[in-house]
Amino acid sequence: MNKFTVIMAAIVIGFIAVVFMVREDTDRIEADPSAHIVGEATSGITLIEYGDFQCPACAQYFPIIDAVKSVYEDEIAFQFRHYSLFGSFPNSMAAHLAAEAAGRQDSFFAMHDLIYERHDSWVESTNPREVFERYAEELELDIEQFRADYADPETRAVVMADLARGQDQGVTGTPTFFIANSDGEQRIENPTSIEEFFQIIDEFIEEETGAPSQNSPLQQDGIDFDEALRGEQPDLPPEFDVDGALRTEEAEE
Repeated sequence: MNKFTVIMAAIVIGFIAVVFMVREDTDRIEADPSAHIVGEATSGITLIEYGDFQCPACAQYFPIIDAVKSVYEDEIAFQFRHYSLFGSFPNSMAAHLAAEAAGRQDSFFAMHDLIYERHDSWVESTNPREVFERYAEELELDIEQFRADYADPETRAVVMADLARGQDQGVTGTPTFFIANSDGEQRIENPTSIEEFFQIIDEFIEEETGAPSQNSPLQQDGIDFDEALRGEQPDLPPEFDVDGALRTEEAEE
């Protein structure tokens, strides 16, 4: 049995455990799903991500999403929904609890950004809660309130409610993207480049408004995509497949 097979088996087992635990938690504690949205969506378009904070693919997509938000500004909105694969990633739930707790002090996206920007600093920590408390202090949050909200069972229930919502929409791995418009929410294939992201969003904006995007770089000559990505063009990873394992060409051979 090769190393990839062992890793994939562990992730599959972890994902199955998450499925059962989602139903168990949501049966025990009632909570509404989260509603973490940034941007005005003047075009009527919202980009939705189901993400896991510890997921390496989500971490690679983070600068892409950040660039998309910066480029389109309030023409679109961005919504992040929790999809913690805590059965596969041991520090994942701690990160989601930290972001949700920060959200109770109107700092969800500030914590979201720090968690992704410093991904390598906490993923192997033996005490991730302590790390996230330092982030909370850095964000000048009320640390006692943060600790109380982090430990509040309702905070976990919100994360689990997002998981249940995602599963109801057919989400099986991270990241998974949807576009919301007047027709509802439509799942899209994970873009493999920032240009492809722009193209998909432009198509939805024009379909929704009847006019081209006002902010799209594809409507401008001489756009520097590297600059849009703050000087770093990351290699986008393969998408997590149905079992939550990274799909690679090497694995298929």
